[in-house]
Amino acid sequence: MNLISHTVLRAEQSINRAASQVRQARSLPEVVRSMNPSVPPQVRPLVRSLPSYRNFQFALEQAAERLVKTQLEAVRKTIEPERGQLLQRYQCQEWICLRGNFPRLASYVDRQVQLIRNETQQPSWEEGPRTNYPKPR
Repeated sequence: MNLISHTVLRAEQSINRAASQVRQARSLPEVVRSMNPSVPPQVRPLVRSLPSYRNFQFALEQAAERLVKTQLEAVRKTIEPERGQLLQRYQCQEWICLRGNFPRLASYVDRQVQLIRNETQQPSWEEGPRTNYPKPR
């Protein structure tokens, strides 16, 4: 086994360890911290062609999606004022990590948060629609 193949093997082992950590992650910051496994500089250009790297990228996406869906479901199950507090906490501590790392997932979260906020602002049937027009006399 020559030096290059040994170094590639070490890189694959590092990537597989990182993928395992990603699958066990319990928060989005943990997923983001695991995004850059340590790879020897001699083989960095080759890493993207490795099957383990593609599996690692897939694990990253799956873990982030799983966590986001679980968090959004938790928000939907809560009622006000806890819902607002939970949304604020997730936006400041969890979903902020999505911006530069998972842009498609970040826009999905933005849409879902807007839908959740619209649901809470819709009037109940008894109240009637909210309008700016004065009530007729």
